[in-house]
Amino acid sequence: MTVMDQDAHHASHRAVGDSANNPKPGKKINMLRSVLFVVGGAVSGFLYYKVVGCRSGTCPITSSPVVSTIYGAAMGFLLGHG
Repeated sequence: MTVMDQDAHHASHRAVGDSANNPKPGKKINMLRSVLFVVGGAVSGFLYYKVVGCRSGTCPITSSPVVSTIYGAAMGFLLGHG
């Protein structure tokens, strides 16, 4: 076999069964779970800002909708990987 034939042969095997191109179903489920936890955390953080909030503006997390949403997303990320 020449080098070109070997490259073509290896390329055909990669196209059929390369695990880098076809992630395992478990990885897809874990990624979906992480995304759902992050989105759920972000929504929860925003709702916490809306419902509880901080009237004085001195609360570091709940005084801003952006900060509370990012904080909630971070908590969701940490819970999703636990």
